[in-house]
Amino acid sequence: MNASNRPIAQEGMGYLVVKVSTALGAVPLAGASVIIRDSTDGSPIRYSLVTDTDGLTERVPLPAPPRSLSEAPPTSDALPYGLYIVEVFADGYADRFYRNVAIFEGITSVQPVLTVPLTEGANPDSSDGRRLHGTGGQTV
Repeated sequence: MNASNRPIAQEGMGYLVVKVSTALGAVPLAGASVIIRDSTDGSPIRYSLVTDTDGLTERVPLPAPPRSLSEAPPTSDALPYGLYIVEVFADGYADRFYRNVAIFEGITSVQPVLTVPLTEGANPDSSDGRRLHGTGGQTV
């Protein structure tokens, strides 16, 4: 079951790349830690990755429902995509969390992550509004 309690037929594979940057996307952020989990709260880590000098993770496979579910009107409550959580941590930057990142069978999705530098002495997990959340991704 996913976050909206709909069944998901996990029969294929989709792919995800996470692109981490700062300065409104102008500067890639190397060395950021990226965690990918299923969309269920408390689910185990599927991948623990680190971004390269271009701010990119490696392309990782993730289970996704069959492509046919997204090519016709729905005939059941099954979603035509898999849902995942992406968490990003980097020293000196606010933590970023993305829920409901959609993965379609046979497609590579790119999740852009714009990081925000912390002010000196700030805690990335504090309640000062600097812990940032988002949803969704881009499919290419």
